[in-house]
Amino acid sequence: MKNLTLFLVIILIFTGCQYKPLDSDSIDNPPITESIKLESYYNQKSGIVFRWGDYRPDGVESHSTNMGETKGSFAGGQAYYDINKDGFQDILVTYHSESNEASTNWYLNSGDNVNFDKTNLINSSTIGLSSYKILKTDVNNDNLVDFILLGVDETQPGNYGGNFTVFKQIDNGTFDVIGIEDGFGLWFHTGAAGDLDGDGFVDVVGATYIWLGDGTGNFTNTGISVHDFGVEPALSYEILDINNDGYNDIVVGTQEAGPDMYGSTTSILFGKSTFGEYDVVSMPDTDTVFTLDLEFLDYDNDGDLDILELRGSVTNDGRQSNYSLIHLYINNNFTFTLDNDFYNESQDGAWQHGDTDKNGWSRFKIDDIDNDGIDDIVAENYQDGDYNGLKKIGGEWKKYRF
Repeated sequence: MKNLTLFLVIILIFTGCQYKPLDSDSIDNPPITESIKLESYYNQKSGIVFRWGDYRPDGVESHSTNMGETKGSFAGGQAYYDINKDGFQDILVTYHSESNEASTNWYLNSGDNVNFDKTNLINSSTIGLSSYKILKTDVNNDNLVDFILLGVDETQPGNYGGNFTVFKQIDNGTFDVIGIEDGFGLWFHTGAAGDLDGDGFVDVVGATYIWLGDGTGNFTNTGISVHDFGVEPALSYEILDINNDGYNDIVVGTQEAGPDMYGSTTSILFGKSTFGEYDVVSMPDTDTVFTLDLEFLDYDNDGDLDILELRGSVTNDGRQSNYSLIHLYINNNFTFTLDNDFYNESQDGAWQHGDTDKNGWSRFKIDDIDNDGIDDIVAENYQDGDYNGLKKIGGEWKKYRF
C-alpha cells in the first residue's frame, strides 16, 4: 500500500473522538421490507441513518442516534437490519471503549429510530473484531441475512493489519462467527460483496484481492488483485453489474499515488465470461487526494447509472483538518465525464460549516431518511458539521440538516 499517511488522518477521527449520547427528535419511519441480494451495494437502504459525534458548544448536535455509550468511539462501518422482527431497523456497529478495545455489537431500535440498546446476538466473543466496512449479504443462500466485517488495525503506525470476519446468521436470529483472515499486511479498509465468478455464491473484494466464497461462509484468496489491472492504490469498492451484461463489475476508488501525485485513477473493472479477466475503464482525474465511499444514481434519468464518489483532501492551512466533496461521474454509454460542481453543496469539513466542522463526511448513502417518498443523500458515521446531508429542493441538491 503506497503512501497511506494522508489517509490515516481520516481513520484517526474514529478512534480519537469521544462519543456522548444526545437527545434527538423522534423519526417516524415505516418498517422496510427487505429483499437481500448477494451484492452488498443493494442492501444499504433502511430508512434510518447511523451518525455519531461530539457535544458542540452551540448546543446543535450533528448526529441522530443514541447508542447508550458514554465514552469511547465507533469504527467506520455500520449495517442496518430488523434483527428482532419488531418492524424497526437495528444497527450493527463496532464500539471502541475508552481504552480502545474493539467489540462489534447489535444495538436494538427502541421503536423511535433514535435510542438503541446493546444486545448480545453473536455466539462467540467479538473482542478485537473491528469493522471499517460492514457488508450485508447472504453467504450461504439460505435467505437469512449475513454480515461481513472488514476491519483495520493501525494502532501502531506502519504496522497495519485487520480482520475479514463473517457473521453467519442461524435460524434463531443469532450469528456464528467465521474468521477468514487476520494476518499482517492486509489492509481491509473497505470492500464489497457479490458473485464474481458466476457460481451463484457470494464473493468479496477487499484488501485489493478477490476472495471466492464456497457457499458455506468460507472465502479463499484467489491472489487476483485489482492492482494487477493498474488500479491502485485501491481503497473503496463496490460490486454491481453496471452495464447490465450479466457479469458483475468492480468499481474501485483510489487515493493519490504519491506525495506529489494528486487526483485519482478510480476505475471500473468490467466483468467478462471468463472469471479473472476484466476490461478497465478509468474515471477522469479529480483534484482530491483520497477516496471515501462510492454510490450510484441515475441522476439524469437516461437509463445509465452514474457514479457518485465521496473523496477528500487534507487542508494546508496549518491546522490538521480535512474536507470532502461528492464527485459526479456522468455515464454516457460508459464514457464518463467528471462534474465537480453538481454536488457542490456536499462540501464539508475544514471548518466550512461551524466551529466544530473539522472533518468532512466519512461515509454516505442514498436513502429516504425523512419519509417523504424522495431519496436523500445523507452522511453516515462520524459527522461534526452543521449539515449532514443533501436534499433535492426545487430540482437542485441543497445542503440540509436531517
